[in-house]
Amino acid sequence: MLKRIFVLTVFIFKILIADNSYAALDVMTSWLLTFYKNIISPLQGKRICNFSPTCSQFSRQAINEYGFFPGLLMTSDRLLRCNPSALQYLNSYYFDLKAGRIFDPPENHYIFTQHQTKSPSPIQNDETKEVWFEPTSVQNFADYLFNSYNFARAAAEYNRLYYLSTDKQVRNYAQLMLGESYLADNEFEHALTSFANFNDSNLINYSLFGKARIYFKIGRYLQSREILSQFDDSSLTRQTKILLGWSYFKEHNFAPGALFFDAFSNDSLLGSLANFNGKNLSHRNRWLSTLFSTVIPGVGQIYSGRLGDGLYSFLTIATTATVSYYYWKKDQSRIKFSIFAFLTGLFWAGNIYGANIAARDYNQFQIRKYLAKIDAILNRIDLKPDYRFLLSK
Repeated sequence: MLKRIFVLTVFIFKILIADNSYAALDVMTSWLLTFYKNIISPLQGKRICNFSPTCSQFSRQAINEYGFFPGLLMTSDRLLRCNPSALQYLNSYYFDLKAGRIFDPPENHYIFTQHQTKSPSPIQNDETKEVWFEPTSVQNFADYLFNSYNFARAAAEYNRLYYLSTDKQVRNYAQLMLGESYLADNEFEHALTSFANFNDSNLINYSLFGKARIYFKIGRYLQSREILSQFDDSSLTRQTKILLGWSYFKEHNFAPGALFFDAFSNDSLLGSLANFNGKNLSHRNRWLSTLFSTVIPGVGQIYSGRLGDGLYSFLTIATTATVSYYYWKKDQSRIKFSIFAFLTGLFWAGNIYGANIAARDYNQFQIRKYLAKIDAILNRIDLKPDYRFLLSK
């Protein structure tokens, strides 16, 4: 801890005496980071930092992206979080490991940034063409591939079935199942094209429902609901209500989402989702957490479930404050007192900033757990319509 305080002290002193024409980042990268990496870091050992990017890299990126003072504040917060308890928060507040370190880029801790959920990546599989051309055989083989989760090859066979058959209903079946195969394989653009090109007006609701599910899977929940509102098909009522409720859940609008599952009171599985209205969702107030750490360093982090970070923040600030007091009362060195007083204020500000972020991370973690329970139930429901009625006519 004292080594880090020494590094930061030299850094602040360098800025104070530097020519004003130097940019803050230039001062940091040309002097502090070189000094830290070449002199201090080897003395601490190779594994002193728990994170990737390391604290020095984090500081450089934060100042470069968000400006000197926000970056300095984020650096202070990072130094307080880089403690032996950091790995304890893996998979709750931090995600993934990179070369054995916790992956923790600056954008995850900028106070105005919200985490974005990434759409699933498409899966690429090879297509194998078959040799027979009898439509019934092709259809049976395509169904076999689809039910075996070999969706890429199934899409190739349904596409071939569409051009081989002269029966309108079989062609409708092939085109709808082609869209389903692409959708199941996360080939969203191809799936959207397949459903959009479906032109049988008597079955248009099935095409629209397919498009709604595509938009749902790529996270465009409002657009999915807009499509679902365009039709009223009794054969798709159950799937429509499930998808509508699920889309509200995904947007964290738990109360309106739960309302759609009131209609499934006779279904023990789906009916249980009516209780996921958000009232039992654990929550931490970000401004209350900020206030706690403003009054007593580290209390906001403890309030937000991060005991290790809270204790480390308190000890760090208490240490610099004690040293400041010593230099003021005992040593009577105004320069040393000013340096450590400044460090105390800086770490205190970083601790306040970190308390707000900690409450945000706590709330997002609770929402992810809440959604995971909902998804675990709804992923057991197959929303794909049964198109086999087309083959019986």
